[in-house]
Amino acid sequence: MISRVASLALAAAFVLTLAACEPEEDPTDWAWADAPNPRVLFVSRASDPHGNGEMYLLTKEGEIIPVLDGTSVNANPSITRDGTRVAFHRVVTPDDFSSTELFMVDLATGTETRLTTDEFATAIPKWNADGTELVYSSWRTYDTPSEANVFVLDLEDWSVTQVTSEPEYEDNDPSWCGDDAIAFKSNRGTGVKYQEQIYLMDLDGSDVRLLSTTTGWESDHDPRCSPDGEWVYFYRYEATRAWTEFTAETWDEVYPVNVWRVNRDGVQEKLTDCEFFCAGPIPGDDGSVLYLEKEFIVDDDGVLIGSSGRLMIMDADGSNPRELLPPIVYAEHVSTIEWFDW
Repeated sequence: MISRVASLALAAAFVLTLAACEPEEDPTDWAWADAPNPRVLFVSRASDPHGNGEMYLLTKEGEIIPVLDGTSVNANPSITRDGTRVAFHRVVTPDDFSSTELFMVDLATGTETRLTTDEFATAIPKWNADGTELVYSSWRTYDTPSEANVFVLDLEDWSVTQVTSEPEYEDNDPSWCGDDAIAFKSNRGTGVKYQEQIYLMDLDGSDVRLLSTTTGWESDHDPRCSPDGEWVYFYRYEATRAWTEFTAETWDEVYPVNVWRVNRDGVQEKLTDCEFFCAGPIPGDDGSVLYLEKEFIVDDDGVLIGSSGRLMIMDADGSNPRELLPPIVYAEHVSTIEWFDW
């Protein structure tokens, strides 16, 4: 049986071999050339010997620029619209993944700023349109922090506003939706941990409405809104058990994962039909959607031993899916690319 580490190395080596064999491509021919977003920020574990996430900027010309090394576990980056600052969460106590706090890095200077000191898990920040506020989730509200709520940090006066206060449910993965709402995932409707659906609420936490509908162990995650705020994009585990119960042997009971969207009237549409994993949809400034597609590597017994990923772009309605740029451009990262933003 091939080891997981060996399989990941083989996947990357295969793409590197293709890179050596194929002629150099013209960036103006890449699908990204037609999209206005000039950069992609991503996290990868390819270069760090400890497997921590390193952060990089990928440009339209195919240049890869290091932003943060893997000294700490850095995840879920969000880049400002002007491309000057990145917010992310970091594990501040080694081996304690509940010790996440929010940080910010200035891309011009490399200066880091710690934004929260909540002492409980605080994570998944998203910038508003003008880069003055962050919406995020935190488990810091309760003595036994098992559930999350939504908060907003104003970087102009450093005030923090708690937007949701639901001790029995998990309100998580928040993002701005136009200038009048916040989208988030929650298990309010199912009442079952890890069975999440997509919700929308006013900026003050009022008028909470359910958008997506699921059945069984399906679970919806990471909502992101279209530029006009009318559509909410998310990804769904088409699962027959809790998505947290993933194992290499039973991966097919949690996957596939596919990209969906739902409008403010609750009309939902499935946009991808991936055999394994299509997730992380992020609408660009023109409405086109960036997402990550992964192909799984399984052994003769059907056990998952690795994966190879590629960044994809599609039109707002899910049509015309194509590679953002050739995977050979970021070949060493194809097996470990994780979170991203643009």
